[in-house]
Amino acid sequence: MIAFSMVVVYLLLTLLLAFIARRRELGHVRTVRSFFVANGKMPLFAVTTMLFADLIAASTTTGTAGTGYTTGYAALWGIWGSSMGCIVFSKCFCRFFFEMRDTGAITEPEAFGIRFNQKIRYLVFAFTIIPLFIILSTQVSAASMYMASMLGLNETLATVIVFALFLAMALPGINGIAEMNKMHAFVIFFGISFAALVCLNHVGGPGALAQKLPESYFNPFTPGIPTVVAQFVGGALGFAISTTSVNIGYCAKDMKTAERSHFIVAGVSALFAFAPATVGLCAAVSLEGIRPDNSLYLMTNAISPELAGLTVMGVFAAIFSTAPWFTVAIAKLTLQELFMPIQKARRRDVTDRQALMVTRGVIVAALVVAMAISGTNASFLNSLMSASQIKAIAVILLLFGIYWKRTSNAAGFAGLLVGGTLSTLWYVLGSPFGVQPFWPGMVSSITIIVLGSLLAGDRGLRDYAAYRERLAAGKRAFAADRGYDQGVRLEGEAAGDAALGDGSDGAAAGLPTTADR
Repeated sequence: MIAFSMVVVYLLLTLLLAFIARRRELGHVRTVRSFFVANGKMPLFAVTTMLFADLIAASTTTGTAGTGYTTGYAALWGIWGSSMGCIVFSKCFCRFFFEMRDTGAITEPEAFGIRFNQKIRYLVFAFTIIPLFIILSTQVSAASMYMASMLGLNETLATVIVFALFLAMALPGINGIAEMNKMHAFVIFFGISFAALVCLNHVGGPGALAQKLPESYFNPFTPGIPTVVAQFVGGALGFAISTTSVNIGYCAKDMKTAERSHFIVAGVSALFAFAPATVGLCAAVSLEGIRPDNSLYLMTNAISPELAGLTVMGVFAAIFSTAPWFTVAIAKLTLQELFMPIQKARRRDVTDRQALMVTRGVIVAALVVAMAISGTNASFLNSLMSASQIKAIAVILLLFGIYWKRTSNAAGFAGLLVGGTLSTLWYVLGSPFGVQPFWPGMVSSITIIVLGSLLAGDRGLRDYAAYRERLAAGKRAFAADRGYDQGVRLEGEAAGDAALGDGSDGAAAGLPTTADR
């Protein structure tokens, strides 16, 4: 009952923050850009806490503890891969996405469409939204499991409660989520780190773990080098242009802020990884026959209800920092990549008000789908890492597209189609022959991109020149549109925040228009 009371108070405080953030926006013009990317004005503290809280998901905390319980410190690779992904984004992709935001783009597929073509844009949409649903479903599973454990409910009823909470936290949009994540990040890091120290002391310290557990538990390479490399590299590449990182590229007030936030989170999260993993090792010493992904709660509850309450607060902070944003991200992709292009093809103008109504409907639908598939996750951490490996294939293509000007659009499309499809099927089939989804996807995509581009001759150089022309045209169109809105349609500082435009970057860039005229 103590743990439950602590969590209820915490959730109420979090919802209060979301409500306050929503009230602050009532005096502003509500636009698609303000809802999804905060008009590109977020400061360092806001984007850093949002990135950390989103990286450390519930599937990461409970999954890392669960893998620590079954195999030991091999559990660290999930978080370490994402940490490396933060550095890769800062060094390789941050500048690219800052250029894209000058065209009015607010999604990853839009950026790929400008660099390559519309066919690749559609593929990136598919290989982005599939992992998002996988990860969101793990958040539903984790939240339901903990809710059921604390209240003694069946998981179906607990899932309904989780649905209502996720919905309430997603509807305020990115500004509300950022405000909540300031508290979430603090609770995640200090709450679970403190719990890990108490658990380690409870079992007798590091020496007791070394005496009572097999040596393999302390070898992070226990799963085998190919599996570890796939998890680490796949996780790093998958997170390198994760929806969170890309959105921070669109949200941050400047490029230096985005880069700094990623370096800070890389270091903090890599250190934090030891906390849930250590709790899992302590549970392996103290508890037998438990569900691994429940070891974080059961280990701390075995010590005291207060410690369990603090730990569950950390887990719920991880859940409610990630799931609402992923729900919003799915809605953003659906709006920009499906609804808006369809309306544009029908020559129908869509106001921001109409677009936001559609967004709210998609948020509800996305949560329903996530609930429906939430029971399919055998392992939270494996689901998370496999989802990252699917997304990694798109990252490989973008690396070629940015740093090898001879990459042809046709070869890129074929490489992404084959590699992404193969990775997805490999995940669905449960990693046949013990091979991680990253390997077949990576090998096939690189082979096709390189050979196809070489065989295309100068076609890749012409595709690159066309990309630079689209980029320049998109920037000019968005600047003109933004100037029109600021100078004619809106007045005052409050309206000026909303005047960063409505997503139009001109027909030359091939992007959808969100018009409010």
